[in-house]
Amino acid sequence: MKGVTARVGAGLFSAAAALLLSASGVLRPLEWKSYDQRLRSSAADSRSVENTALLLIDQKSLDYMEEEEGIGWPWPRSIYVPVIEYCRAAGAKGVIFDVLFTESSVYGTDDDAQLADAMSAKEDILLAVHVSSGDRKTSYPIDTLRDAAAGVGNVSFEPDDDGIFRTVPLSALTSGETVLTLPFAALSRLADGAVERGDDGTITAAGHAVPLDDNGEMLIHYLGPAGTIPSYSIASAIQSYVRSQYGGEITLPPGRLKDRYIFVGMSAPGLMDLRPTPFSPVYPGTEVHATVFENLLSGDFIRVAPWWVEPLRCVVPALLLALLLGVVRGAWKGALLLPLFAAGLVTTAHVAFRLGWNVPFVSPLVAVSLAFLSVRTVEYATEGRKKRFLKHAFRHYLSPGVIDEIVSDPSRLSLGGERKTLTLFFSDLASFTTLSEKLEPERLTHLLNRYLTEMTGVILGEGGTVDKFEGDAIIAFWNAPADQADHAERGLRTAMLCLEKLKEINPEMKEICGSPLAMRIGMHTGPVVVGNMGSNDRFDYTVLGDAANLASRLEGLGKVFRTPIIVSEATWKAGKGAVDAREIGMVRVVGRKEATRIFQPTVRRGDMPFFRWWRKDDPTFAAALAAYYRGEIAAALEKFSSLGDDPVAGVYRERCEEFSGKPLPDGWDGVWTMGAK
Repeated sequence: MKGVTARVGAGLFSAAAALLLSASGVLRPLEWKSYDQRLRSSAADSRSVENTALLLIDQKSLDYMEEEEGIGWPWPRSIYVPVIEYCRAAGAKGVIFDVLFTESSVYGTDDDAQLADAMSAKEDILLAVHVSSGDRKTSYPIDTLRDAAAGVGNVSFEPDDDGIFRTVPLSALTSGETVLTLPFAALSRLADGAVERGDDGTITAAGHAVPLDDNGEMLIHYLGPAGTIPSYSIASAIQSYVRSQYGGEITLPPGRLKDRYIFVGMSAPGLMDLRPTPFSPVYPGTEVHATVFENLLSGDFIRVAPWWVEPLRCVVPALLLALLLGVVRGAWKGALLLPLFAAGLVTTAHVAFRLGWNVPFVSPLVAVSLAFLSVRTVEYATEGRKKRFLKHAFRHYLSPGVIDEIVSDPSRLSLGGERKTLTLFFSDLASFTTLSEKLEPERLTHLLNRYLTEMTGVILGEGGTVDKFEGDAIIAFWNAPADQADHAERGLRTAMLCLEKLKEINPEMKEICGSPLAMRIGMHTGPVVVGNMGSNDRFDYTVLGDAANLASRLEGLGKVFRTPIIVSEATWKAGKGAVDAREIGMVRVVGRKEATRIFQPTVRRGDMPFFRWWRKDDPTFAAALAAYYRGEIAAALEKFSSLGDDPVAGVYRERCEEFSGKPLPDGWDGVWTMGAK
């Protein structure tokens, strides 16, 4: 994918697509789940609950009244009188009933009157009303109780589309009358916390600005799982009241209710006042109201982020990811960017939540995911096609590791070259011309293909680059196009491995051509120009320079010195950690004035000797060669003759015999000067 403009376009497109999905409501369920997760993870950081407590009509209370008092559900209204009296005596600031008294008591009007009398003694009791969501009809408490109460509040509001209660409205409009939701009504009637609506639609409660979402509802900042707000069985309050009158043991200490607003509600499963919340599918509805009341008193809100936050969180990371994908090289490195960006979005969303802000998470995550996919898709369709072509084109000439480096930076294959030190490899088959003359073309082709395939496999296995094939000749090198600090060692190992591979396949070669094959290898390490040479339409990745010519000449010297491998001193010194070798002479090849010291690799370090005549650390050959360099021909001849079937010693023995009894040329230095290539 070329150009910053294209990547910017991909980032903006991805952000726009995510924002459209968000606006359509498709992402809303996922955003809800994200909100729930943040709410649960922040619960441990919530403040302690100091303003409210719950008295619950739980299963324990139902069982107690049934078994001990013989009273089934529904209870007489007079049962709540000791509850009110005990709360007042304990110093509670008010009692809020999340229980509907919309019909007269089945126990008669006196039962209702007893509760009304208890309530009217002080303006600290709030009752519940039910505003139906469909026809907006309201079920009020019976007049006797409504007139005795300090006020009423609506306990009915709707969950989100997935059935979870996350928000609460300020009020409901019914028959032209506005009814505050229960916690707002409790704040207004019992806690002296005026609830006011400003001209701009803002809501103030107890001196705190109440943040509302787009639907005019407040996000409920749940403080934790069910039971986070101190909860007690209502039976314990009834027992404690009765026992306090007769000096019995109190099961609910008054101090637990002192200075708190007491919400009375139901948690027994059969009473059907359990609501799904982000913490649990069965959460007491009374605790939901008490939680909202706690939020209002303390100003502990989750604020909805301003409208511009979502576009900002979508556009900025999507653009940044798209641009970074053009900088980070390597598929796996680029793939790491997506989880890193996702982690950043998670972190910022959680930090904002702990600071009291609900910021979008899912739409930004969709934006960066789309940015990643769009950039990668376009790259696969354009650059990916080019990379696949490069891999296919070079798989026969470069090792997989080198190909990967070329693919990650195709600019290395642009026309032109660079000066670089390489280890160069030239090989040839001995007597190939004679062999080709006697073989049919088909058999010759089969033999060459088999031989070149095996040798190429060895070269590529050591990370080499195959430059070209010229008949039976192979030209290869190391340290380009990818850098290889151990290029000389790789080359030396390759030379020995090629001889071993040839020995392995020679029985097959003998069946094809009637005799085993012999190869010669020349190697030199030195500076060359390496790169794509040719025209803009047709070029080869190859090398040029004197070092390459020297490597070629050393391969030819194998015939003179009767050895399959000759390497220059530069190669041996650079890679001597890979092989054992011995110096076999000084040569001056055609086209070079300077003499080159040459070596014969004999064994890979740690392996058995390749040449059967090789004796490690045998000083005889070295002493013979030193005598030859000094012009002590007779001494050199004697020492070379003692080495038996050593082929190189045999060459020197013949050479010494030519000079034996004759004066040496002026300026003798022991250098072999080659008169032909």
